[in-house]
Amino acid sequence: MNNSSYIKDIWSGIFLGLIEGLTEFLPVSSTAHLILASKLLDLKQELLVTNSIIVQASSVAALLIYFGRLVKSEETFFDKHFLRNSLVCSGVFISVALAFESVIKAALFSVNGIIVGLTLGSILMIVGTLFKRERRYFGVQKSLLLG
Repeated sequence: MNNSSYIKDIWSGIFLGLIEGLTEFLPVSSTAHLILASKLLDLKQELLVTNSIIVQASSVAALLIYFGRLVKSEETFFDKHFLRNSLVCSGVFISVALAFESVIKAALFSVNGIIVGLTLGSILMIVGTLFKRERRYFGVQKSLLLG
């Protein structure tokens, strides 16, 4: 690797880190923005994967630290219903992701797929905000749907 390529990789990593940092706490997909930025900058796939792993791991650590305080102060966080529903959601999500991995990669990781996904996600968030109800828990059926 020559020196200019190395410098470009460093600046690209910093840029992707800034995108992740700015979008992580917003109701948008930070990963989608990372993919779009890497395609816009024509970055090597290896750089995107490496950067994504580092940035996503850092984001998870930050979220655990931030929400760790909330979890300690919230007695019902580890309620059996919450844990059961979280496991149901996660199980459905993982099963669907594994079953349709190739379709998901082809459709959702293309520029058009990302734009459609961000648009539909935005519409769903707006509708959800307009019709939101104050409710702390939900049942297994909604957990399956969310998953």
